[in-house]
Amino acid sequence: MRVGFLLPTLTDMRYLVPFAGVCNRLNIADLTFNVMRWGQKWNGLSGQANFDKCIEILGQCCPWASIRVDAGDDEFDVVVQAEVGTQLKAKKRIAISHGFDSAWLVQRLNENVDTYICASEFAGDFARTQGVRGVIASPYPVALWDVDHIVDENTVFVLYPDSGDVVIASDVTNFLLARGLHVIVKQRRKHQPVVSAGVHMFDDVW
Repeated sequence: MRVGFLLPTLTDMRYLVPFAGVCNRLNIADLTFNVMRWGQKWNGLSGQANFDKCIEILGQCCPWASIRVDAGDDEFDVVVQAEVGTQLKAKKRIAISHGFDSAWLVQRLNENVDTYICASEFAGDFARTQGVRGVIASPYPVALWDVDHIVDENTVFVLYPDSGDVVIASDVTNFLLARGLHVIVKQRRKHQPVVSAGVHMFDDVW
């Protein structure tokens, strides 16, 4: 089986690298990362620094996978991607939800995607209410599929506090820390600062 991973930004790596890791453990040998260099956003791969970092991370985390720059004309048995895109030809297409983007991607998802993996039952139910077909709710987020060796029952993730939620995110984090839990706060640089203790990670640090 040929599995292609559509990789247009650094952000997509948080989903595709763990997914590919699971495929590798299942002995699916023909895995290809298709690195697309058209993205102009801060996390896009058109710039040399981001592209170099992407290739470095793939080499470290997925040395068993092939890497191809920009799409060819061949068809994959399965294409895996974050949300929706049609740059690669696929017999079957799996999309991984990115937050609640299904709210405005319903038509494109239903036209192009066979299976839509959401990060929780809550997110899956939301996608279904929007009319998205082929929804599967993952027991835990795809981004964590391949990190069970660093996550335990005492670890809590606080994901993406928005610019209007800084105080409540800090209060929740401090509440969890006071109970002896290890808290990792995943933030956006543009929505700083969450002023709690805990371990803080930012989505422009790769």
